[in-house]
Amino acid sequence: MSLLFVGIVEMIIVATWTKAVSKSNVVQTGLVTSVNILIWYYVLRQVVENLDNWGAIVPYTLGCAIGAMIGTVERKQWTVVAKRLNKFTGLRIPFLMNEGPRPSLEKSE
Repeated sequence: MSLLFVGIVEMIIVATWTKAVSKSNVVQTGLVTSVNILIWYYVLRQVVENLDNWGAIVPYTLGCAIGAMIGTVERKQWTVVAKRLNKFTGLRIPFLMNEGPRPSLEKSE
């Protein structure tokens, strides 16, 4: 289960890194790369310890697939999803609904 979550987080970070590189955001690229290396250290250790255990590797693979899909969703699409969640469940996510400040590592100009 832990590798499923790690795979999701890792691929979201990779998508964030790709967006930072494409925008030439040097500081954000460096920070995201550092976090990604720490995650890779953990993943590499887990994979080496479980080379013969497909039950440990398959959740990581699924987590990576889910994380890649989440990481590629654009801000506008998240706003639509957040508003639908609010309509049906009452769950409020202000920064996704364009109602509050959005957490960002980007440099403000």
